[in-house]
Amino acid sequence: MTNRTLASALVPLLLIASACTSSAPEPEPTRVASFGEPALVFRVGQTLHVSDGDGNVKELLMMDSDPEQVLWSPDGARLAWANTREGESGSDTVYVADATTGAVRSHPCPCRGLGFLGDDLATVSADGTGLILISTQGDLSRVTFRKPITTRNTAEGAAMSARVVAGGRDRVVVQVPLDEAKAGIRAQSTLMSVDRAGGVTELLHNQEGAAVWEGLGSPTGDRIAWLDMPSSGACWHSQRIVDLGYADARPTDPAMPTDDPFRRAHLPAQQTVLSYSWAGAGVVQTFGPVGAGCQVMYPFRLVSYYRQGSTWTHLATGLLGIAFGADGRTARLAPAATEGPIESLDPDDTRRYAGRLVLSVPGASDRTLAENVEFFAFTPAQAAAARITPASTPPTPVAEPAGTDERGAQLSGPLYDLVLKVWTAAGSGDPAALNALCTNCDVATRTWLANDGGAKVRRLLTSHPRFLDDKLTYPGLAVEPCADATGGGDTTPSVQTCTPEHLADVVTLSIEPEVDLDYPAYGYRQPAAESLVFRLEGGSPVWAGRA
Repeated sequence: MTNRTLASALVPLLLIASACTSSAPEPEPTRVASFGEPALVFRVGQTLHVSDGDGNVKELLMMDSDPEQVLWSPDGARLAWANTREGESGSDTVYVADATTGAVRSHPCPCRGLGFLGDDLATVSADGTGLILISTQGDLSRVTFRKPITTRNTAEGAAMSARVVAGGRDRVVVQVPLDEAKAGIRAQSTLMSVDRAGGVTELLHNQEGAAVWEGLGSPTGDRIAWLDMPSSGACWHSQRIVDLGYADARPTDPAMPTDDPFRRAHLPAQQTVLSYSWAGAGVVQTFGPVGAGCQVMYPFRLVSYYRQGSTWTHLATGLLGIAFGADGRTARLAPAATEGPIESLDPDDTRRYAGRLVLSVPGASDRTLAENVEFFAFTPAQAAAARITPASTPPTPVAEPAGTDERGAQLSGPLYDLVLKVWTAAGSGDPAALNALCTNCDVATRTWLANDGGAKVRRLLTSHPRFLDDKLTYPGLAVEPCADATGGGDTTPSVQTCTPEHLADVVTLSIEPEVDLDYPAYGYRQPAAESLVFRLEGGSPVWAGRA
């Protein structure tokens, strides 16, 4: 699993009893059980921790920078990362840590990108003409590219901006920027594979480009997955994971899921990949809204899937990330908020979120490893042996009228009692029963009811109303639109922020978005002609027809 940067708080996992000055017996210190082989790494603030397969945890080391990625070596014995330089895309130091002892070696390296080439670390040299390799013993060597990594479609000076984005058993992947005019879109790159002898092979052909942000080699070393991040602005991007075998002719990049969990998450054309990791031959991926002031990050909008080839399997809803290891192990990153919006750790980073990391092992109780975790990853051996556990399929919900208003307040009283009567009449199949309750309706409403009125009424009554001035209007979005945005300043629409109930109604009623690219998100409004109004007249509830 990988993401951009990591959280900033530390929860101690090893409690040492303090000295006692009273006459009472001194308590025994709490001790960590015998620690097995490292199976999982995670980060809290700038502290790396490792867990064994049973969930025993130990603090490994403190880091002095916020790296873009922390990588496992293929054998799971080492962890590697490169520091980041403020305002620059390269780094000047590579760090390699022993995953058992925490001992760290640093290597000066004016390099770009990082990935394992077999057991060696590889990066592109600063001049873009070769790879720099760092052996397990810490020795540095250079491999010159046998041919230029630039093509007629790459940007001027592209070799100087090339970087390793993923490693492999026999090759690494190098990203080379494309010329914007030739690509037809900004921030596009081509991908080259480079072997240990410096042989260069194009992975993308016929002027294909990819908006590569970062990548991850498979545990078997023969495939890569990358975070593709095409963008039309800070709040207008749709991230996804693309994967490609070194021997494949084309990348695997299917359409997004269309099942009920993804539909209810409501991620239309804007989405963030919050985490991803390899599990066996496929990739686990967690999607969410574009947060950090753009879309509203409600937990129900976080959806996790496993994709192998073009087949999607729903894993969970409401997690910041999930990963799978050997023998049925599952690591889940849960947000602290279970209902309200989840706050980003960085207002300028749409992927910086932290939560509670829980390890599940069959036959044992779940173990909370730490709070405020932002990054976690199983070893390659664990990921290679992973077996996926799909989410259980919930029963199809029975249609019923909404029991809460557009802000989650419980509905009751004479108006709601009338709503329930209308609901029953609408489902009776008897138009006369429905019309008898609509004595105050105008001719246009009665005409509207004449054509499949029962189904239309029931559909609207499953939405969430607004209660205002002794009147219930279904849905509330027929009274006032909402914006799927939480930002501030000049970019925020001057309308209410969509609640979970609003977004549920957008999905249920198939409300089309109102788009204004000057704002960070979509707005939603239900036409008044497609609404129902109930009000009190002289203290008595009446169905008044449509708004």
